[in-house]
Amino acid sequence: MNALLGVTDLCAGYGGAPIIEDITFDVIENEVAVILGPNGAGKSTVLKTIFALTTISGGSIDLAGKELTTQKNIKSCENGRLCGSSKPQCISKPHR
Repeated sequence: MNALLGVTDLCAGYGGAPIIEDITFDVIENEVAVILGPNGAGKSTVLKTIFALTTISGGSIDLAGKELTTQKNIKSCENGRLCGSSKPQCISKPHR
């Protein structure tokens, strides 16, 4: 069975400081996935990286067989990232 979401050797962080390293998992269609860990373990960073809200420093993210991490200037909605509901619309980064 092919993974709907595949994350391989994912590394990311903030301001050059690594927060997550070598994260690998697959999510199969209709599967429920859970990310567990203590405070500060990098759960939110994993999700933010998948949703292109942080910079990927290594690894790859595949969505429905398309690698998203090798494309220059990834645009979240164009690649299906952050989009999803009965009426697709893009979720933008929070404004401060």
